[in-house]
Order: sequence, then C-alpha cells, then structure tokens
Amino acid sequence: MSAAKRNCGFTSHSLTDRASARSASESGGEVRQEFAFVTPSFPPDRERCALLVESLDRCCPEAEHYLIIDRYDMPYFRGLASSRTKLIQSEEVIEDWLHRFPTRHGYWWSLKTWPVRGWIMQQIRKIAVANVLTVPNIVYCDSDMAFIRPFGLENLMVDGQLGLIDVPYQDENVRRWTKDARLLLGIQESRGDVRGHVGQMIVWRRENVLKMQARIEATHGMSWQQAIARRTTISEYVLYGVYVREFIGYEPSGHKPSQVPLVKTSWDMDITTSSGLDAFFTEFDPRTIAIMAHSKDPIDQVHLRRLVEAQWVQSGVL
Repeated sequence: MSAAKRNCGFTSHSLTDRASARSASESGGEVRQEFAFVTPSFPPDRERCALLVESLDRCCPEAEHYLIIDRYDMPYFRGLASSRTKLIQSEEVIEDWLHRFPTRHGYWWSLKTWPVRGWIMQQIRKIAVANVLTVPNIVYCDSDMAFIRPFGLENLMVDGQLGLIDVPYQDENVRRWTKDARLLLGIQESRGDVRGHVGQMIVWRRENVLKMQARIEATHGMSWQQAIARRTTISEYVLYGVYVREFIGYEPSGHKPSQVPLVKTSWDMDITTSSGLDAFFTEFDPRTIAIMAHSKDPIDQVHLRRLVEAQWVQSGVL
C-alpha cells in the first residue's frame, strides 16, 4: 500500500462503529470528527463519476463517499459501490409526493406543486441527504471533479473552523439566488451584501442544514421540500451561505469564510482540444487538491484520465 494510503483525517465507520462512537461520546470518551463526501450523479456523467470515486479512494482513502442516484439510474452505478462508496436512492431522501417521470429525466411529477425541474430536484437532494446521514460534516463534490493529490482535514479548515466559500463575486444569477434565499429564510432584503458561495467542493455542517430546514418550514408553514419545489430558481450553496452569513453568523455556525482555491476549474479555459486540456494541467496553486473539467465540455476522457494519473504519480498515490 502506498504511503499516501493513510488516515487523512476523515473517519469511516459502520453503523455498529457509529453506535460505539456515540456511546463513547456519552461516556466522556474522545471521538474524532467525521466527514462524508456526497455526489449526486446521473448516467451521462457516469464515466466522470467513476474517475472521481477512484480519485477520492486514492487521495483520501479513509473517507466515506455517498452517491445520490435516482432509482431508475441505479443499474448504471452499482459497479461503483464498495465498502467506502455507497449508493443512496434519491427516492430515499425525497418526500413521497414527488415522483420522477420515467421517460423524462429533467422533471419530477409533484402532487403539491407544478412539475419540478431536475435542477431544482438536485438542490433538494443535496439538502435532504443531511436527514439520512449521521456524520456531522458533509463535503459536496460534483461528479466532473477529480482529486489529484493527497489531502486531509487541515486542507478544509480556516483558522480552526470549516472553510465556507465566501467571495466578492456577484452576477445576475447570484443576485437572484440571494434574493430567493432570503425569501425562503424570511430575511430582510437589505440584511447584507450579495456574496458568492457557489463552488465545486463545498463543506456544510449537518447541524446547520437541519436548522436551516426548520427555519424554512417555520417561515412558510409547509415542508422545506415543498417550499423549495415551488421555486423556479434556487442555489443550494447560496441558500446555505446566506443562512450562515446573515441568519446565524459565522462564529456560531462553526465556519470561517474561505477563498482557498481547493478546486481548479475549467470555466475560463478551452479544454475541448488536447492542447487545451494539457494547458489546463500545467500549473496548480499549491493549495489546490482537485480539478473540475466541466461535464458539458466534449473532452477526450482517456486523455483526461491520463493527465489525472500523471498527477497521481507525481503526488505518490499511484
């Protein structure tokens, strides 16, 4: 086993282990923080998702990874399941008045709202997974990511607290998402500035997510899933960011604002050619631990994998 195959600061426990951990905690024993990685995916991203799964296994092998997959899509992803990579059906976290159209991947049929777009359902799934996981901290990763070097808990921390992306960026979408978030949370429009909280690797505290759900329900007098399903636009990351920054505050939330570039993204580069993809991999910030090659970019997956593997070799995990 490579020296990089070490305990990276994330613990992986069975249900029995978790029960023992809770018992130890109640009796005064010391228990390490637990994290879990969560990735929603669907068949067109299956090959990229497989690379993500392998990369997390190599770069942080102690971490649990949960893939959220619609019931109809499960056969495509069962081959990725392992002792540390587990599949969760979307239907396990979605309320029973929401049903996916079998022949239309982009919409869900709703008994309480108009049909819900797949994009909105993805936001609901990410928030709802906090109701079925028991870990105190959840790391969300997109399926078009891949980790390129070993990392640990310290990479996600800022001054001893979990880093939460908070950047001085706004455009029309961010302004609209911020307005929607404030409406959902019952926060006055003028409460704070518009900030950017969207990224490819986002860490949430589960306790905050559950309290955020309760806040939405108290504000609107209905389940939080119904309140979000009634929206035509929403960003789960902006919603959580506004909740932390404007409602409970950073210090009580257990977060610190972060601008650490954990993930190098392809947004500003043309990676659709071999030379463009090569250029994307030529330079990395030393704090960067992963790349994101956008799923909508038509790139050579074999070439992408070869470049990721070169990074694994360089960092000692292959």
